[in-house]
Amino acid sequence: MRVLRAHRDPPAAPVATIPRTCDSNGISGGVDVQDPMGNAIRPAIPPRTGDGSSLDRQHVHILMATHNGHEHIREQIASIRQQSHENWDLYISDDHSTDSTAEIALSAARCDRRVHLLMPPAVGGSAQANFLSALRALPRGSVMLSDQDDVWFRDKVKLSLRALMDTAGADNRPCLIHTDSQLVDKDLHPLHPSQKRFSALLDPSPCLQRALVENSVTGNTTLLSPSLADMARKTEPTTPMIMHDWWIYLLAASLGDVVYIDTPTLAYRQHANNAVGAKQGAETLTPDRLAQAIRRAAQTVAQARSFLRVYSNLLPEASRDLVSIYSDITSLPWRIRNPRLKREHVVKSRWKARAVHRIAIAMLTEKQVRGALPC
Repeated sequence: MRVLRAHRDPPAAPVATIPRTCDSNGISGGVDVQDPMGNAIRPAIPPRTGDGSSLDRQHVHILMATHNGHEHIREQIASIRQQSHENWDLYISDDHSTDSTAEIALSAARCDRRVHLLMPPAVGGSAQANFLSALRALPRGSVMLSDQDDVWFRDKVKLSLRALMDTAGADNRPCLIHTDSQLVDKDLHPLHPSQKRFSALLDPSPCLQRALVENSVTGNTTLLSPSLADMARKTEPTTPMIMHDWWIYLLAASLGDVVYIDTPTLAYRQHANNAVGAKQGAETLTPDRLAQAIRRAAQTVAQARSFLRVYSNLLPEASRDLVSIYSDITSLPWRIRNPRLKREHVVKSRWKARAVHRIAIAMLTEKQVRGALPC
């Protein structure tokens, strides 16, 4: 599916202007760690030129949203600077941190011209608002999303860009690339080799029907094609949604392609301050589990309504009709809700989760949907 829209760059957020000299607070000052795969992560000053291939010429904007991330951000910036693909710019959007996060980012920018600090207006501590606000400030092009506390493996950018070139090609249709990640603790000790398998997020058939009811995309692994990033910029940072990565998955599934690379490309750090973090799928239906499932079902219906408000006029007819069916599900008698969704193949990927979701949909009320997401 394809939607071609004219793009007009939004006004850019202020970017810190700083002298390009390193100091003792910089990323060049002694960061030397290993990722869980045993690869050394050290700063790469100055960027090399590559071999001149078409892949080397592909440029990507990396967007990192930060808030009080001083404990791990040095390692993350170092891992990005160590990427085998070097044609990138890193934009660090700091949501008014009260620790030394912004100072660390400024110091990294003094050492590397590809690193930039964005200073947006306050976005209220929400990771999704920070990402969506900063996305509007970036120049047009492909965009990778980055958390502040992970460690990227050396070929992460190259692997994702190659998949994007193979999928979108010269056509540049909306396309979302995402990958697996390795779960590690706060000290980078391995916890599980596959976040997708640990969290039961491995979906062999990503599509709009799936995207309406479950999210198999983890934001810190994603690459957005230029046209998908353009479409995502149409979303106001305050738009009600469950999470920005789920929203972008909905957008890509509605308009273009979703491509999964079944390879871990980063160490996904798990600690007490994760905005979301990896969660293992629950299997047993308990009263608490059912209440949680009803809340999640309400949120997905509310998110579908929000998605229609933003993109209704831009969606292909088939996508718009499908989102509308799910958005209006509480208008149907409870007995016919699930048969209606089953007819449209709007079901979860795993049979146990599917059964719980059916119960939740049958019990869902309009009042629960209206109160599911903050306005």
